[in-house]
Amino acid sequence: TRRTVLGLGPALLEDRPLDEAVGVELGWVRSTAGVRTDLVVTGERRALSPEVAAHALRLVQEALTNAVTHAGAALIRVGVMYGADDVAVVVEDDGRGFDPGDTEVRRSGLGLSGIVARADQLGADLRIESTPGWGTRIRARIPRTPADEDRPAGTMTPWRVLVVDRRPVVRAGLVRLLDRAGPEIQVVGEIADAREVVDAVRVLEPDVVLLDLRMPGLDGARLTSYVRSASPGTAVLLMTDDLGDPLLPEAVRAGARGCVGSDLDGAGLVRAVLAAAHGDVLLSQRVLRSITDRDRPARDPLTDREREVRALVERGLPDKRIATALGISVKTVEKHVGAVLRKTGAPNRTALAHRAASDGG
Repeated sequence: TRRTVLGLGPALLEDRPLDEAVGVELGWVRSTAGVRTDLVVTGERRALSPEVAAHALRLVQEALTNAVTHAGAALIRVGVMYGADDVAVVVEDDGRGFDPGDTEVRRSGLGLSGIVARADQLGADLRIESTPGWGTRIRARIPRTPADEDRPAGTMTPWRVLVVDRRPVVRAGLVRLLDRAGPEIQVVGEIADAREVVDAVRVLEPDVVLLDLRMPGLDGARLTSYVRSASPGTAVLLMTDDLGDPLLPEAVRAGARGCVGSDLDGAGLVRAVLAAAHGDVLLSQRVLRSITDRDRPARDPLTDREREVRALVERGLPDKRIATALGISVKTVEKHVGAVLRKTGAPNRTALAHRAASDGG
């Protein structure tokens, strides 16, 4: 929080290589949390593009935040390994660890979701290893010039966010917090009138709509449905402090990917937006239960391939990794995921995983 207020973050990279910026971060950890740290640097230091360096540093920052905030670690080791074509970063801690297969951890782990989303945007090979009681190890191998399937090599398009709230001061605050996220997020518009949102989505083509649940004239549930109909690829992230609001389950069934409250700080808001853009869903246990406890529609039988895709979705794998594991295209994975959701009646991927956990797998 202090670093955000002072306007630091990626600015740490201005006149120093990645490993030196990571060293500064570890200094923050030692001075503010009293945790012992160790930094190991290997390989010949090579220049990284500003976008890659900024994302790599953000990834390390989020891993350090998890280790300090959630793991209760006493020792954190960070490695920066320069290779000919990539740079690898490793963050290890001796904290309490967790079960990577635990769907509740995946739902509540904003930091992990942000790390996964950032690695996916970079085209990085990400490995997260953890054992309860034995700590966690996060390793990301990042190409120097990441290329996306739909983008020219060497370029990185930021996630586009549309902010929707009737209150000018709230919109201004949200925009300022998101603007501090660096190159990975771009605020493309602010909307105060719910009736203008759908047209704005069609014109601006945002990746994420950050939407107040209680918009006057057109509530967040109906607005979520309209946004999803106009642009199925756009994620809707709701803002509310009332998890018992009856509109919230309706909005989730309409396709909203989660909700955030006013208690979230800037870094947490950024992680939530990245998670929504990546396809993860952020919902409390109470909201999930209100959805899954309702009558479920009759289920059509899944094909063998759909059952394979469903099993990997329930493990929390993104579409690209599922495609690699099954030897099919990402577009084919998306079609199978849509069929699985339709046949099971699950509103989204997280609800699907929750049902699997509730049913004993």
